[in-house]
Amino acid sequence: TDPTAVLENPATDPATVLENPATDPTTVLENPATDPATVLENPATDPATVLENPATDPAT
Repeated sequence: TDPTAVLENPATDPATVLENPATDPTTVLENPATDPATVLENPATDPATVLENPATDPAT
């Protein structure tokens, strides 16, 4: 129950949790699979691209 040991434990140290790509909000945002910006830039999921695609554009 040493507070120092708890902080040095990667599973419980807030600093380590933030550095872990799986739990770091910054890394999650940089991950193309979970980054809203990347999802919008993906032609398969970007509403603008879907509209520009003749196969899926209601106007075309």
